[in-house]
Amino acid sequence: MSDQELPNKALNLSLAIYRVTAKLPINETLVNQMRQLANEVAGDLAAKEEEDIFKKINRLRVYFQIAQAQNWVKPINWAILDFEYQKLAQEINWKKKELTKEREEKSAKEGLNIVSHNIKEFKNSKVSSVVSVNDLPARQFKLWQEISRRGRAKLSELAPQFSGVSERTLRNDLQILIKNNLISKKGFNKTAAYIKK
Repeated sequence: MSDQELPNKALNLSLAIYRVTAKLPINETLVNQMRQLANEVAGDLAAKEEEDIFKKINRLRVYFQIAQAQNWVKPINWAILDFEYQKLAQEINWKKKELTKEREEKSAKEGLNIVSHNIKEFKNSKVSSVVSVNDLPARQFKLWQEISRRGRAKLSELAPQFSGVSERTLRNDLQILIKNNLISKKGFNKTAAYIKK
């Protein structure tokens, strides 16, 4: 499956929604809601921002049921759109599983423990070795302190302590702490826990 296949499917479905909703009453609020959600699904897939995509698809499918109950257009139109969006959600889910599987296989093959595709591989990069915890930059020191205080923490538990700092930056900081043998990590992705050494 190519990178553009799912965004193109979502775009075509969005256009189909425009065609079907053109037959609805002019001032009907469902028209704008369905069009906006369909556009967001297509845009999110194109931008590879799939975090809330399943919620958006489910909301669209509820809107289809509401519109179908109004008998504005033939029910088959809504049934086809519903089926196609359900199929799209399954394909997105399948693609996510395949990407995760490929990353885990690559990680196992290379002997790396990568948290996310956003993390740089430190295999060939130079990570400054820290003589002591006191030599850490302020944010990394605070991360280390928080993990030491808790004993074990997930990124989702640590992130609120660092407002204005992206998760990617925090993951990179955690990788540096791991490389410097100050903490360890168990698990992958969202289930990963960082443990005091």
